[in-house]
Amino acid sequence: MKTSRLWIFLLLLSFPCYVWGQMTILHPINRLILQRNLSNQADLAITGYTNAAATKIEYQLVEIGKPAKGWQTLASNVLNREFSGKVKVNAGFYDLYVRAWVNNTIIDEKIIEQIGVGEVFLIAGQSNAMGVQGLGSKDASEKVIVINDLDKYLDEKDNLTIAPNEPMRLHKMERALANTNMYPSGESAWLWGELADKIVQKYQVPVFLLNCGWAAATSENWSKSANGELAYNQYVSKYWPNQQPYANLKNTLQYLASHTGLRAVLWMQGESDAAHNQTSAQNYEANVKNLIEKSRQVFGYNMPWSIARSTVSSRNEWADLVIKGQNAILKNVPNTFAGPETDTIQNPRPIAHGHLENVKNGIQGLTLAATAWMRTMDTTFFKKAIPYQPQTTLVPRLLPTHLPFGRNFAVYFQGVTSQNKTYRVELLDKDGKFVAQVGQGTNSPVTINIQNVSPLEVYRLRIVSEAPFLQSTLSNTFTLSGSWTPLNLFTLVEKSDSLHLSWSYVEAYSPTKITVQYSTNQQNFTDVYTENANSTLEGKWAVIRPKEVFAYYRLKLTLADGSVVYTDTKLVIDYSQVLGIENPSVSVKIFPNPASTYLTIQGVNDMRQLQIFSSNGQEIMDIKSNRVGEEYWVEFPETIQNGAYFLRLQLPNNQIIFSKVLIMK
Repeated sequence: MKTSRLWIFLLLLSFPCYVWGQMTILHPINRLILQRNLSNQADLAITGYTNAAATKIEYQLVEIGKPAKGWQTLASNVLNREFSGKVKVNAGFYDLYVRAWVNNTIIDEKIIEQIGVGEVFLIAGQSNAMGVQGLGSKDASEKVIVINDLDKYLDEKDNLTIAPNEPMRLHKMERALANTNMYPSGESAWLWGELADKIVQKYQVPVFLLNCGWAAATSENWSKSANGELAYNQYVSKYWPNQQPYANLKNTLQYLASHTGLRAVLWMQGESDAAHNQTSAQNYEANVKNLIEKSRQVFGYNMPWSIARSTVSSRNEWADLVIKGQNAILKNVPNTFAGPETDTIQNPRPIAHGHLENVKNGIQGLTLAATAWMRTMDTTFFKKAIPYQPQTTLVPRLLPTHLPFGRNFAVYFQGVTSQNKTYRVELLDKDGKFVAQVGQGTNSPVTINIQNVSPLEVYRLRIVSEAPFLQSTLSNTFTLSGSWTPLNLFTLVEKSDSLHLSWSYVEAYSPTKITVQYSTNQQNFTDVYTENANSTLEGKWAVIRPKEVFAYYRLKLTLADGSVVYTDTKLVIDYSQVLGIENPSVSVKIFPNPASTYLTIQGVNDMRQLQIFSSNGQEIMDIKSNRVGEEYWVEFPETIQNGAYFLRLQLPNNQIIFSKVLIMK
């Protein structure tokens, strides 16, 4: 792995004029694993944008531990700065390199580490599926990936597990270590890390694990929560809120498995039914059948389920009835597969906790259970368990850096299907955590309206649809403002004798005309330059430095519908005209300059009079001054405005000192 990365790095050093920071990759993310199909392949979406027009985007998938095979073109003539492509990838574990060219110069390159095509499993059941910390879990290899996070917490007052029912996100993708959590509710690598390693070793593919196990959950709990009812925790005599445990399964399927693909749900549950409920075989079958059907409906795909025959905890009075129900599911519910029979493993279970355990110098219960699961995942299973892969990839078009707050705005995206679908737009924080749904429609663009959130934060957007459930790659980041412009760049560079403005705009929102405007007071603006939009989606303009103390520049953009929007104002200050004491023979120091709310005057034993005047000669009243030690502190009134001012200081000997002061709050 290190050798191939070093080879790539040395290759890049051979290119001249290499400039970093010109490209952003939105998808994929580090350690993303996609489900392979029966042909041992998956489609990988690569999306991102550059800060300037590029002539070519290339990619290279370097299989970890093997030499690179060469660069492939992803997109050519990326004049609109956004790129999106889909490439077919064979099963394996890779580093992805993406680089952007402008003619014969590479302007940037990025690496996305340890992505792969292999197997994705979702685990469901109760605590022996969920996992428990401290019972002998083992570290998995680097090809076994989990999301190292939990979306739940224990309400210690009620001894009740609490988890939200809300959209999820791909984040914290990490190697599964012994004590690593397994999102959304799995605790530790448990037996699943060992099972995944066995799959890695036999089939030479990486594995991604999701875990919806829920401690103490019965088959009835799963079924009732799938029906929208509250599930009753019989151990603490309270109801779980937020449609748990089913909500975690539903949201994991919709927001995670829909993106990565999925081979199967691994079901390992029955202990609570066998130990404390005289659940009939018919009721157990009906409960789990309902769960399977509801989950397939909400996901929009008939995904395989593998059913373990599990009943053993510290007691198992009604185990035979549960086993009969589990076998009936395998017989009567389509697309289900026989998982292991785990009741012979470490039976009886350790009485202290009733779970599987790798006992030090004793029975290796977790390892034995992983081995039992692996025996069921033979060649027949991987041929007949038809995996889910997304049929299309939704990709948001590049957004401006500022979106309007509390106003309608159109969001464009790619990947629209011919089906009559509803597309919902979700607002996320900069890390991808769900904030709110902000709009929906039946095609691109979808009109959104962002309100009731903090306008000071950084956000992203995501588009989702159903039947089957799809979610887009994440958009670029943006902030909110009272107005918006179609720009993603507007800069002003000052040189000794000239000013240089440059800008670029987003294709989906391209203006028809761009006008540079100038002002000396930030109130009355004059048009000084106009151009029409062009295919490069960028422009620039230069001017000799103005003679005024303050010069303000902004862009006026005329949109396709005839409306007009304005950028924020760029301020240029000629400090040589406003700073410094006019009588250099006097050793008086006045600072800070520019000032905001106060001034400090040093080198003066006493003052006879202190006055401050605006640039038009009006005296500023309510000036406060106090002697503090060897200094005078001068405080401005709160109503004073930003601008250039003149300080007049009369000393006891009637000597007058003038100083020019710039106030900038």
